[in-house]
Amino acid sequence: MLGGGVIWVLLAMGNRCDARPTPVTSAQMLEAVGQAWIARTGDTPARATVDLLLAQSALETGRWHSLMGYNVGNLKASSTAAEYDYCYFTTREYVAGKWETFYPDDPVTRFRWYATLADGCADYLGLLQTRYAFAWDRVIAGDVDGFVHALKTNGYFTAPEAAYDSSVRSLAREFASLPAACWELPDTEPEVVAGD
Repeated sequence: MLGGGVIWVLLAMGNRCDARPTPVTSAQMLEAVGQAWIARTGDTPARATVDLLLAQSALETGRWHSLMGYNVGNLKASSTAAEYDYCYFTTREYVAGKWETFYPDDPVTRFRWYATLADGCADYLGLLQTRYAFAWDRVIAGDVDGFVHALKTNGYFTAPEAAYDSSVRSLAREFASLPAACWELPDTEPEVVAGD
């Protein structure tokens, strides 16, 4: 019986996955975040909301070129978070006024890993809405300063707040010029033409 219990515990733990890049484009992210928002809230998001989410995600992942395991928010996976697959990769954190590099298998380098972009976006929004609920209202409002400050205050990132805020603001402005995503287009019925 004890052996069965041990096996169950091991099976309940997330799997360690290879830290492999899963790069995506800004257009793919725009579509995926919008769809994840609709699935989570039942509402179509304001474009400013999505632009803010894209900006923060882009900053965290090197514009998705360094995206690992579709982890669009660079969300950490604690060793006690058994429900998440995870991977380790080198990361930099701002500690005691300077940047430090951490290497796998340091606990700081353990990140959540997702099989699909949709899964990564869904968990990113879920974490923001629950664990960072105080920042959620700022996301809805498209408030860069409030969103960044709420994330910093509650330990989402270690970088200096002013620099992080400036980068998120600049990226949000840039992403505002992306073409409309499918979820933004009005539902239209095909035009019916009277037949001969």
